[in-house]
Amino acid sequence: EADVDSARLSQVLHNLVVNAIQACDPGGIVEVVLESDRLVVRDTGRGMSPETLSMLFTPFFTTKPKGNGLGLSTAKKILDAHGGSIDVRSELGQGTTFTIQWCGGVAA
Repeated sequence: EADVDSARLSQVLHNLVVNAIQACDPGGIVEVVLESDRLVVRDTGRGMSPETLSMLFTPFFTTKPKGNGLGLSTAKKILDAHGGSIDVRSELGQGTTFTIQWCGGVAA
């Protein structure tokens, strides 16, 4: 069983889901899938350009008019501290998928 800070990991999930919802137009889909060794948050939103993807986890980088640019950089820090990793795949007009991976799986 892993020693985790559930409040901090909840913060990561909350951030990814809120971002996914904000990226979608009305009627868009946000899907959260938990498997034994990963958590996937996928949306049918606008997607991101390669330039945006390259800056995504940089503190204070944001594409939102009222964002502070700390959500994803904080999420990555939390996951790093828990021995996890985060991967993102996105294409303009095709949506985005964030995959959080844990070494050894997640304790149920």
